[in-house]
Amino acid sequence: MPAGNFRKDRFGGPGPELEISDDDLAVLPSRVHAIVLVSGWHRATRRAVLFARVTHPDTFTALTVNVDDAETRALHRDWERHHVAIPLTVTPWSR
Repeated sequence: MPAGNFRKDRFGGPGPELEISDDDLAVLPSRVHAIVLVSGWHRATRRAVLFARVTHPDTFTALTVNVDDAETRALHRDWERHHVAIPLTVTPWSR
């Protein structure tokens, strides 16, 4: 049995509530919000920022959680040093 058929036969395929009608294809969102969760300035973060940027969102937030003050300061320095155009939002961590 081919792999593609197994999934459909075994699990019954998507339900009718997940089917896309022609009317659904014509509807576009009125606003697009991009939120990138940031743990550090590394390749994964750069790729996520670039991907979000090409979607042309109405709002763009880069968000990190201040778990360690020293790490957050280092991240903020890296953010400024690389001239990232999106402001970095730091939210406090509540224990």
